[in-house]
Amino acid sequence: MDDNARPNFSVRASTAGDLDWAYERLVEAIDTSPYYNDSFKAWEKARLNRKFVDDLFAHDPWHIFIGEADGERASVQFSGPDCGVLFLYWSYVSFPYRNSGIAQFSLRRWAEHFDRGDFHKAVTFTRPDNRAANILMKRFGWQLVAELQQHIFGENYLMFDLPFEKVNPGYVTLEQPGRLGRVARRIKALTAR
Repeated sequence: MDDNARPNFSVRASTAGDLDWAYERLVEAIDTSPYYNDSFKAWEKARLNRKFVDDLFAHDPWHIFIGEADGERASVQFSGPDCGVLFLYWSYVSFPYRNSGIAQFSLRRWAEHFDRGDFHKAVTFTRPDNRAANILMKRFGWQLVAELQQHIFGENYLMFDLPFEKVNPGYVTLEQPGRLGRVARRIKALTAR
Protein backbone atom coordinates (compact mmCIF):
# COMPACT_ATOMS: atom_id res chain seq x y z
CA MET A 1 0.00 0.00 0.00
CA ASP A 2 1.35 3.44 -0.95
CA ASP A 3 1.85 5.49 2.23
CA ASN A 4 0.82 8.71 0.47
CA ALA A 5 -2.47 7.52 -1.03
CA ARG A 6 -5.47 6.82 1.14
CA PRO A 7 -7.29 3.67 -0.01
CA ASN A 8 -10.96 3.57 -0.91
CA PHE A 9 -12.68 1.89 2.07
CA SER A 10 -15.83 -0.23 2.09
CA VAL A 11 -17.45 -2.79 4.38
CA ARG A 12 -19.53 -5.87 3.77
CA ALA A 13 -20.87 -8.99 5.39
CA SER A 14 -18.66 -12.04 5.23
CA THR A 15 -19.20 -14.77 2.67
CA ALA A 16 -18.42 -18.48 2.97
CA GLY A 17 -15.24 -17.72 1.03
CA ASP A 18 -14.07 -15.32 3.75
CA LEU A 19 -14.35 -17.72 6.69
CA ASP A 20 -10.90 -19.32 6.48
CA TRP A 21 -9.25 -15.90 6.10
CA ALA A 22 -11.34 -14.40 8.92
CA TYR A 23 -10.64 -17.27 11.28
CA GLU A 24 -6.91 -17.09 10.54
CA ARG A 25 -6.97 -13.36 11.34
CA LEU A 26 -8.80 -14.05 14.61
CA VAL A 27 -6.18 -16.58 15.69
CA GLU A 28 -3.42 -14.19 14.57
CA ALA A 29 -4.98 -11.37 16.59
CA ILE A 30 -5.15 -13.51 19.71
CA ASP A 31 -1.67 -15.00 19.31
CA THR A 32 0.14 -11.75 18.54
CA SER A 33 -1.58 -9.38 20.95
CA PRO A 34 0.85 -8.15 23.60
CA TYR A 35 -2.01 -7.30 25.99
CA TYR A 36 -3.16 -10.76 27.07
CA ASN A 37 -1.57 -13.53 29.10
CA ASP A 38 -1.11 -17.10 27.87
CA SER A 39 -4.05 -18.44 29.91
CA PHE A 40 -6.41 -15.95 28.28
CA LYS A 41 -5.06 -16.65 24.79
CA ALA A 42 -5.55 -20.42 25.15
CA TRP A 43 -9.05 -19.96 26.57
CA GLU A 44 -10.05 -17.44 23.91
CA LYS A 45 -8.91 -19.66 21.04
CA ALA A 46 -10.82 -22.61 22.52
CA ARG A 47 -13.94 -20.49 23.01
CA LEU A 48 -13.87 -18.68 19.65
CA ASN A 49 -12.96 -21.76 17.65
CA ARG A 50 -13.80 -22.40 14.01
CA LYS A 51 -17.16 -23.96 14.93
CA PHE A 52 -18.09 -20.77 16.79
CA VAL A 53 -17.08 -18.66 13.76
CA ASP A 54 -19.25 -20.89 11.56
CA ASP A 55 -22.14 -20.42 14.02
CA LEU A 56 -21.75 -16.62 13.85
CA PHE A 57 -21.76 -16.77 10.07
CA ALA A 58 -24.83 -19.03 9.96
CA HIS A 59 -26.65 -16.72 12.38
CA ASP A 60 -25.82 -13.52 10.47
CA PRO A 61 -22.90 -13.03 8.04
CA TRP A 62 -22.65 -9.43 9.27
CA HIS A 63 -21.29 -10.72 12.60
CA ILE A 64 -18.06 -11.32 10.71
CA PHE A 65 -17.77 -7.77 9.43
CA ILE A 66 -15.22 -7.35 6.63
CA GLY A 67 -13.50 -4.03 5.98
CA GLU A 68 -11.89 -3.59 2.59
CA ALA A 69 -9.29 -1.16 1.26
CA ASP A 70 -9.32 -0.81 -2.53
CA GLY A 71 -11.27 -4.07 -2.75
CA GLU A 72 -8.79 -6.07 -0.62
CA ARG A 73 -9.75 -7.52 2.75
CA ALA A 74 -8.07 -5.28 5.32
CA SER A 75 -9.95 -5.74 8.61
CA VAL A 76 -12.44 -7.96 10.35
CA GLN A 77 -14.67 -7.52 13.38
CA PHE A 78 -16.32 -10.41 15.19
CA SER A 79 -19.49 -9.79 17.17
CA GLY A 80 -22.50 -11.67 18.44
CA PRO A 81 -25.75 -11.25 20.37
CA ASP A 82 -25.53 -11.82 24.11
CA CYS A 83 -28.50 -11.36 26.49
CA GLY A 84 -29.99 -8.34 24.70
CA VAL A 85 -26.71 -6.64 23.90
CA LEU A 86 -24.26 -6.98 21.04
CA PHE A 87 -20.80 -8.08 22.14
CA LEU A 88 -17.86 -6.97 20.02
CA TYR A 89 -15.45 -9.86 20.55
CA TRP A 90 -12.46 -8.85 18.45
CA SER A 91 -11.40 -6.27 15.89
CA TYR A 92 -8.34 -6.85 13.75
CA VAL A 93 -6.58 -4.87 11.04
CA SER A 94 -4.11 -6.63 8.75
CA PHE A 95 -0.57 -5.32 9.05
CA PRO A 96 -0.30 -3.37 5.77
CA TYR A 97 -3.42 -1.36 6.70
CA ARG A 98 -2.66 -0.57 10.35
CA ASN A 99 -2.21 3.18 9.77
CA SER A 100 -4.65 3.56 6.90
CA GLY A 101 -7.76 4.63 8.83
CA ILE A 102 -9.65 1.39 8.13
CA ALA A 103 -10.07 0.69 11.87
CA GLN A 104 -11.97 3.93 12.42
CA PHE A 105 -13.97 3.53 9.21
CA SER A 106 -15.05 -0.05 9.94
CA LEU A 107 -15.85 0.56 13.62
CA ARG A 108 -18.15 3.43 12.66
CA ARG A 109 -19.86 1.38 9.91
CA TRP A 110 -20.18 -1.62 12.24
CA ALA A 111 -22.04 0.50 14.80
CA GLU A 112 -24.27 2.06 12.11
CA HIS A 113 -25.12 -1.38 10.74
CA PHE A 114 -26.10 -2.91 14.09
CA ASP A 115 -27.93 0.07 15.62
CA ARG A 116 -31.19 -0.98 13.95
CA GLY A 117 -33.44 -1.55 16.96
CA ASP A 118 -32.50 -5.09 18.05
CA PHE A 119 -30.01 -4.33 20.85
CA HIS A 120 -29.89 -2.09 23.90
CA LYS A 121 -26.19 -1.47 23.39
CA ALA A 122 -22.91 -2.82 22.17
CA VAL A 123 -20.32 -3.96 24.72
CA THR A 124 -16.62 -4.73 24.53
CA PHE A 125 -13.65 -5.20 26.82
CA THR A 126 -10.16 -3.79 26.38
CA ARG A 127 -7.06 -3.96 28.49
CA PRO A 128 -6.10 -0.76 30.33
CA ASP A 129 -2.66 -0.74 28.68
CA ASN A 130 -4.10 -1.01 25.13
CA ARG A 131 -3.92 2.74 24.65
CA ALA A 132 -4.78 2.75 20.93
CA ALA A 133 -7.98 0.72 21.42
CA ASN A 134 -9.06 2.80 24.39
CA ILE A 135 -8.58 6.05 22.49
CA LEU A 136 -10.49 4.65 19.51
CA MET A 137 -13.40 3.53 21.69
CA LYS A 138 -13.75 6.94 23.33
CA ARG A 139 -13.34 8.82 20.05
CA PHE A 140 -16.30 6.97 18.53
CA GLY A 141 -18.74 7.42 21.40
CA TRP A 142 -18.10 4.29 23.44
CA GLN A 143 -18.50 5.02 27.15
CA LEU A 144 -16.08 3.62 29.71
CA VAL A 145 -18.49 2.11 32.24
CA ALA A 146 -16.27 -0.02 34.45
CA GLU A 147 -12.74 -0.95 35.33
CA LEU A 148 -12.86 -4.64 36.15
CA GLN A 149 -10.15 -5.61 38.62
CA GLN A 150 -8.59 -9.07 38.25
CA HIS A 151 -11.48 -9.92 35.94
CA ILE A 152 -10.15 -12.50 33.47
CA PHE A 153 -7.29 -14.75 34.57
CA GLY A 154 -6.21 -12.18 37.15
CA GLU A 155 -5.88 -9.26 34.76
CA ASN A 156 -7.69 -5.93 34.76
CA TYR A 157 -10.06 -4.97 31.95
CA LEU A 158 -12.01 -1.91 30.88
CA MET A 159 -15.63 -2.35 29.86
CA PHE A 160 -17.00 -0.01 27.18
CA ASP A 161 -20.63 0.41 26.12
CA LEU A 162 -22.04 2.01 22.99
CA PRO A 163 -25.72 2.91 23.48
CA PHE A 164 -28.15 1.70 20.83
CA GLU A 165 -31.89 2.27 20.62
CA LYS A 166 -33.78 -1.00 21.07
CA VAL A 167 -37.27 -0.74 19.61
CA ASN A 168 -37.93 -4.22 18.19
CA PRO A 169 -39.68 -6.65 20.53
CA GLY A 170 -37.91 -9.73 21.82
CA TYR A 171 -34.23 -10.55 21.90
CA VAL A 172 -31.88 -11.89 19.27
CA THR A 173 -29.94 -14.92 20.49
CA LEU A 174 -27.11 -16.88 18.95
CA GLU A 175 -28.35 -20.39 18.36
CA GLN A 176 -25.72 -23.04 18.02
CA PRO A 177 -26.82 -26.11 16.07
CA GLY A 178 -26.41 -29.67 17.25
CA ARG A 179 -24.47 -32.39 15.45
CA LEU A 180 -27.06 -32.91 12.69
CA GLY A 181 -27.31 -29.18 12.12
CA ARG A 182 -23.52 -28.94 11.76
CA VAL A 183 -23.50 -31.82 9.26
CA ALA A 184 -26.27 -30.14 7.24
CA ARG A 185 -24.30 -26.88 7.31
CA ARG A 186 -21.13 -28.61 6.03
CA ILE A 187 -23.05 -30.21 3.17
CA LYS A 188 -24.61 -26.87 2.28
CA ALA A 189 -21.19 -25.17 2.36
CA LEU A 190 -19.65 -27.83 0.12
CA THR A 191 -22.41 -27.52 -2.45
CA ALA A 192 -22.23 -23.71 -2.38
CA ARG A 193 -18.58 -23.57 -3.49
